[in-house]
Amino acid sequence: ERLQKTLDNGMSHPLVMDIGGASVPVQSWRNVMYGREQRYQFRALIYALNGRQKALWVPTWADDLTITQTVSAGAAAITVANVGYTRFANGRTGRKDIRIELHSGQVFYRRIVGSEELNTEEERLAINEPLNVQIQPSEVAQVSWLALMRLDSDTVTLEHVTDSEGVARSQLIFKGVRDDDIS
Repeated sequence: ERLQKTLDNGMSHPLVMDIGGASVPVQSWRNVMYGREQRYQFRALIYALNGRQKALWVPTWADDLTITQTVSAGAAAITVANVGYTRFANGRTGRKDIRIELHSGQVFYRRIVGSEELNTEEERLAINEPLNVQIQPSEVAQVSWLALMRLDSDTVTLEHVTDSEGVARSQLIFKGVRDDDIS
C-alpha cells in the first residue's frame, strides 16, 4: 500500500502524489485458537499492542532468502542466493532485518549492515552480530524478512466457535511503519 493523495478538479486527469515516498507493507494474520491457554496468550498480545498504539516486528513467514554456504560460528556474514539485494534493496526500509529459523526450532534475529554481490549466483550479507553457532545450509528451515508493523485497527473481533475449551478465531491486519530511526 502507498500513502497517496489525489487532487482532482474534474477538468483533467487527477494528480496523484506519493506522500510517503515508499510502499507500506500490509499483512493479514488468521488465528485459530484451541482452549483457554491459547485464547489467554492471544488476548495478552492484543492488550499489549493496545490497538494501533504499539508496533512489533512481524516476519513475512516466506522463504525470502536461501543460505547457500556454511555459516561459521564467528562469522558476521551469511552467503545467500542472489536475489538482487545489493543492487535494489540494500539498506531500504523493510529489507534490513531478517529472521533465521532452523529445523531444530532455534531462531536468530539479525540486522543486515552491508552487502556485496559475489557473482551472478550469490551475495554476501554482513549482519550486525555473529550467530555464534555453525550452520549448514541444510539446517535452515526459513529466512524471512522482518517488518516493523502495528495493527491497522483499534478493535479486534474474537469469534468463539465453540465453548471456552474449544475453538475461537480472529483475523488481524498489520500495517507497516517506518523503521528508519531504529538502530
